[in-house]
Amino acid sequence: MFGLFDKISFIVVFILILSGCGVPFSEDTGFDPTEILVLDDKYDSSVSLEKGEIFALDMRIPSDKGYEVIGASFDPVMLRLEHYLEYDEEGTVRVVYMFSVLMKGITDVLVKMKSISGGEVEIYKRVSVKVSGDDGFF
Repeated sequence: MFGLFDKISFIVVFILILSGCGVPFSEDTGFDPTEILVLDDKYDSSVSLEKGEIFALDMRIPSDKGYEVIGASFDPVMLRLEHYLEYDEEGTVRVVYMFSVLMKGITDVLVKMKSISGGEVEIYKRVSVKVSGDDGFF
């Protein structure tokens, strides 16, 4: 009896893990950002959100100037990266980062780039995130 319970528990946990890892971004996934920041002409931006909300950062990649976006750094205790997407809009390559807000506080998201020919990593965009909201158990 105990062995059967272990096997069923393992199967249930395995199915739950697989269903959580295989969520693609689309209109039907339930990812509906509260705030979308288009960062094309801005180096430094800010956003104020509530705990539990989702926000997106949308920007063009400066490949015409010889750079590539190499990633974003953020506090994983406060923010969770939900989705990353590179796409082409009328010949311009763009990137979208989508984050869920996990707890209240203040943090920065730093989008980094480097020269395609090599060189030092530079900060391409900086977004200050201020989160308010209830920090209770429920």
